[in-house]
Amino acid sequence: MIRDVLSKSTNNCSRIRDSRSCAGGANHDDGTNPSRSASAVGKSSWALSRPPRWHWWLTGVIVAIYIIFSVLGLTTSNLGAKFAHGPNSTTIGPTASLRSDEYMAGTPMELSIMETGDQATTGPLAEESSVVQRIPIGPVQHLVFWDSTLTKILSFLPDAQMFAASWWLSSLVLLLAMPYWMVLMGGRWNLAWAATFLCVFSPANWWWTFQISDQLGFTVLGCTFLLLAARGAEKKRWKFAAILGILSAICLAGMVSRYLVWSLILGGGVLLATSVKILHRWRDRSLLTLISTGAVTLILALAVLWEGRRGMAALTAAVYPGQRLTTGEASDMGWTFSANFFFSLSAGQVRPVSAPYTYASNISELSTSWNFLLLIIPFALVLAYQTQRIRDRLPEIALGLWCMLWFAWGFVGTGGFGVKIPLLNSVPAARTIQIIGALFAIWLMLTLSKIKQRQLSIAITGSAVVGMILLHSGSELLLRYVPSFSYKEVLLWSLVGAIVTFVLLYAPRSSWALIASASLGLSSVIATPPLQIGLGSLRGTQTANRLSSEGQEAREKGELWATDTMAGNALLIANGVPTLSGLLRSGPVEDEWLKLDPSGRFKENWSRGGGYIFFKWSLLRHPFFTNPNYDVVEVYVNPCTLAEIYPELTTIVSDNRMSGAGLECLVPAGEIHLQDLPQSSASESAHESASPTQTASAGTSATATAQAHPSGPSGTSGTGKNKRSGISDPASERHADNTQYVYKIQR
Repeated sequence: MIRDVLSKSTNNCSRIRDSRSCAGGANHDDGTNPSRSASAVGKSSWALSRPPRWHWWLTGVIVAIYIIFSVLGLTTSNLGAKFAHGPNSTTIGPTASLRSDEYMAGTPMELSIMETGDQATTGPLAEESSVVQRIPIGPVQHLVFWDSTLTKILSFLPDAQMFAASWWLSSLVLLLAMPYWMVLMGGRWNLAWAATFLCVFSPANWWWTFQISDQLGFTVLGCTFLLLAARGAEKKRWKFAAILGILSAICLAGMVSRYLVWSLILGGGVLLATSVKILHRWRDRSLLTLISTGAVTLILALAVLWEGRRGMAALTAAVYPGQRLTTGEASDMGWTFSANFFFSLSAGQVRPVSAPYTYASNISELSTSWNFLLLIIPFALVLAYQTQRIRDRLPEIALGLWCMLWFAWGFVGTGGFGVKIPLLNSVPAARTIQIIGALFAIWLMLTLSKIKQRQLSIAITGSAVVGMILLHSGSELLLRYVPSFSYKEVLLWSLVGAIVTFVLLYAPRSSWALIASASLGLSSVIATPPLQIGLGSLRGTQTANRLSSEGQEAREKGELWATDTMAGNALLIANGVPTLSGLLRSGPVEDEWLKLDPSGRFKENWSRGGGYIFFKWSLLRHPFFTNPNYDVVEVYVNPCTLAEIYPELTTIVSDNRMSGAGLECLVPAGEIHLQDLPQSSASESAHESASPTQTASAGTSATATAQAHPSGPSGTSGTGKNKRSGISDPASERHADNTQYVYKIQR
């Protein structure tokens, strides 16, 4: 479809004797034409300039890499932190246990869908999470969440290959779609690719498991379809415009899924700029396309939310995060501009700094996108506005205002007043600082595309200012967060930022702008994650095969399992075993929790979303609730009592042996193992595993906890201090808790 548009543009070019006057600018390696007025492009037509030859080579390389990675089953998953040593599986490089949201939640749920060919096997305590996890449950969601639908349809394919293909899909879409979108918005091919690489290869994107790609990829694709549809409508190509408009609506309706905070910021900015681009032209046909596509998008989005209404209602009603209100915060410079210093930075190098001073208590929270690009934009605006009227740059202005609004929310403190601002008060300031740099990259490259004349003085001044600010930021980063850094490294990477600034301001039309941007992005993520080939012990091991078989039987009979470890939950869910414990991604099912807490005394503890549920087996007569982390619900309960409350509960899993008085309902049913450890490690694990006498001590510990809090725990008791929480450091107990003991309920 895009090739068809390009071929028509090329045919028009062939009719013009002077190829320099053609919109394609085919004689220039960067696909641009310096002799053509940028304002003329905006006034006359939406010229999708002919891509340079290197564009097709680069596209081919990216697609080839995607295919190779998919065939090899290669990802950057951190599942090796808990589930290494599986057959045909290799983990290259150190894992980061702090990314538990990926390997304890997202990855197991996706593998669960592949195992069942339908829904993930989360239990009755958790409300459906179709919108939050982008897992379709209704007909409209199956259309809008087409990527997840493909995972269901193609569940017969090898899981490792399907998982890898799904892992990289959103990044592939972003890499292929964004250059076209930016050129349609008035950008140049080299700068369009520069922005694309900076969005994909940013520390925040890689440390947050490609959530920037997830939120931007399909939205940018939808906006590209929308611009092409409006362009086709102006040429009276109605069928072409209608098809693209429908495709656009399908992609854009998916903005309401996944992490809604980042979807609002990233997707909202791109959609706003696209809409202003069409409105600025004020042509009847393109306006009709915008209105009709917007109407279809709204209908689809509302239908998606309606089908997922139970999960969304549970999420908004939960104590966390639904009822959380925030305010603007003055983030420190070291954190704000940290992306420039992420080369070879490892998780162990970060010194935790607790709130309220900052949220950046680990390397994942510390990671940001390219916020330093904001420092370059004023210099680029000076150069761009010398040759172009402000009204011809309304799309970039709209995008810029959107960027500054959200950046200010994370950079300027607003105190109690900020809590009263609707919409903004639902977005943690830290989350805006982490990802707004992706939009800065787009804003900057669109602005640089309008520069016609280089000015050495502005380029030197801009690079000097950026270099000095980065020196200060890097020094603060060293003192507050990364004590292992040296001032030589601060100086080096500040100099690199200054050089990139100079290249972008002085030679935005050249290939060096693309090379500098791509090199900066790659250098920041090259040492970030491990490389994971295969699915570790989540597939192909004796334990995985057993759980797959018993999981199918449990689904057919409506039976439930429950475990007392987060790793055990992940292993069960990944293999399609229905669990009473496990994940709480959207929010709680209140009626089910009231079976455990009839009086509702502990509602503040179990009314959580975006988190986890696991039990701690004890001898307590009544369930007792704590929160070792703000998104973790921990329930102390006797497994026999739990079986009485839930008759469908048939199997208990524990990392301790359990027997004795009060546990007569438990019948040993063998062992399972989190991973196939080498022989020496397995012997060590067996030696360190709990003895039968530990059950009594576990029960005593739970009883002591209850006695220490006779009125019940607070909503945030023990925040993060319980070492059993997989959020704190699940990898540290790899050998000690590898063995899990299985018990059947005898009634």
